[in-house]
Amino acid sequence: DEYTLNALIFTESRFKNNAISRAGAIGLMQLLPSTAKSIGIDSIKLFDSTQNIKAGLKYLTYLDKYWEVKGISIENRTPFILSSYNSGPAAIFKETKEAYKLGLNPKLWDNNVAKVHKSNYGEKIMKLASIYRGYSESIDKAQH
Repeated sequence: DEYTLNALIFTESRFKNNAISRAGAIGLMQLLPSTAKSIGIDSIKLFDSTQNIKAGLKYLTYLDKYWEVKGISIENRTPFILSSYNSGPAAIFKETKEAYKLGLNPKLWDNNVAKVHKSNYGEKIMKLASIYRGYSESIDKAQH
């Protein structure tokens, strides 16, 4: 949704379209050229804001399908997708295996895989998205 996308962009680049990270991630959505290439995007396009967002959305769609195939239900998928955006899907999948070994449910994030994952990146994005959503709803109510 638009709130989660805006929260992701803010977290990644602070809405700076010319941002380049120390790791070489480019643009608003801070995609690595290798990630862009893996989803069929020419990395030169990452310098264009519109193309960068389209590439980021294509990668998010890829991550959504990845976790769907792994059996993560749609209502539980967002933190897996967002954490994968930051750490890579292979790293998060490895953490689902670790969670399982600890007797935790590898298909649930909260109080399960989150206990193994060392970052709060996904939770941070979802919290910010919730703030954006609440702000937007408050403006809508005030206007009506």
